[in-house]
Order: sequence, then structure tokens, then C-alpha cells
Amino acid sequence: MYSMMMNNLLLTAKEYIPLGLKTIDVLAKELISRSNVPVALHLDHSNSFELVQKCLVNGFTSVMIDGSKMPFDKNIELTKKVVEITRAAGDEIGVEAELGSIGGVEDQFIDGGSGEIINPKEAVKFVEETGIDALAPAIGTAHGIYKSEPKIRFDVAEELSNMIKIPMVLHGGSGLNEMTFQKLIQMGFSKIKVGTELKIAWYRALENSFKNGRTDPLLANGEAKEVVKEAVKAKIKIFGSAGKARELLISNIKISV
Repeated sequence: MYSMMMNNLLLTAKEYIPLGLKTIDVLAKELISRSNVPVALHLDHSNSFELVQKCLVNGFTSVMIDGSKMPFDKNIELTKKVVEITRAAGDEIGVEAELGSIGGVEDQFIDGGSGEIINPKEAVKFVEETGIDALAPAIGTAHGIYKSEPKIRFDVAEELSNMIKIPMVLHGGSGLNEMTFQKLIQMGFSKIKVGTELKIAWYRALENSFKNGRTDPLLANGEAKEVVKEAVKAKIKIFGSAGKARELLISNIKISV
């Protein structure tokens, strides 16, 4: 089961390429060893079967295969292959996949939501034929920073919650209000992505440090880390996840995502 009660070291290609997968594996294992809550090393939005293979070899405990830009049948075909090799690598490793098309570009401004809204009937077939652990459905959110209010399809989200029995993942959570989060959590969204919001908090904290004469990068970054920490704590509270990591540690729930 996917859980929003755990830490997630999340990487896309633009983050891992400068360091390399082996370096990421070593760094991640060291950071994870210092944590007293479950932590996943997650590959996000990969459209490459070969990259998933490399990540599994290099210690990733969670992968997202994103074939959403492919025709429906090709998306199923690719996702099913990823599930098969992931199961061979270990039952504890989670697989997330996207259906529909979640629009926007991470860290850029976008006008409301965009992309192709998921078809619930296709979602049922997709989940059944691929065997994924969690689904990232396109319901009107988008990656990046909203300039206008996104038109979230709560009706579609509710229909999905009644039709599929695996957790759902919300991409494009940055900038959404608390009421929206609460509604979607009740509908079965168990993992929520707010990366852009945290990056903005970090950037603004750095900017404030430099403006106030604290130009030592280590000092400024330390202050920015505390700001991001507070932002994360606020989100954990909104998501209803505070203090629940122990429930994962003492259960047999899959915590790889």
C-alpha cells in the first residue's frame, strides 16, 4: 500500500543525471540509515523501461512509469513490463503509473489545470491488466505553480474511488487549498505531491538570507532547510499523517512508495 505517512526521496532524470545512480544509491542509503521513519527512494515520471531497470539495480525501492503520452494499449504494455521486472526484484517495491495526462511543467507557472482527464472505465482496465500498486490519475491538477484556480474534477475522482481498489496519487498538489486536499484524501488519494511548493519555500528562504547579509552558502542553506521543514510539517498536519509512521513500522503494509 502506498502511504503519505513516510518520507520520500524522490528523483527525476534531471536530478540524478549530474550525480549518477550509484552515487545516489550510496547517498540515499546513508540518509535513510539516519531516519527513524520509513523512507522510500523513488524514481518519478520515468517513461523508460531501461531506466527503471537501472534504478532497481541501484537500490531504488519505488518507481513510477509514466506512459501517459502513449496510446492506451501501449501504456498498458509498458507498465505491465515494469510491474513484471519490479516483482522479480522484490515484492516490497512499489510501482506507480499515470493515466490520462497531468499537464504543466514542474517549477513553472501554469494557467489552472491542464491535460487530458482520465477515463474511469479505462482506469479499471488499466489497473486490472497491469497489476500496479498505485495510480496517478489526471483529474485537472497540473505540475508547477497555478496562476489561476485549477478545475479539479471531483466527480471523476469520486467515480474512480468507487471503481478501483488501489491507492491513488495526486500530482500537482502545490498551491491547492486544505479543503481540496481533505476531499481528495477521503476519495482515496494516499500520496500527495507538493514538490514545487517546497522548492519555492527553499528558494525564498535563501533569497531572504542573502538579502540580509548572510551570504555563507552553508549558513543560508541551513536556514532554508528549517523553512522547508516547517512547510513539510504543516502539510503532514493537513494530510492527517502526523505521528503515524509507527503504524507502518509495526505492520506488513507495503511502504515502498
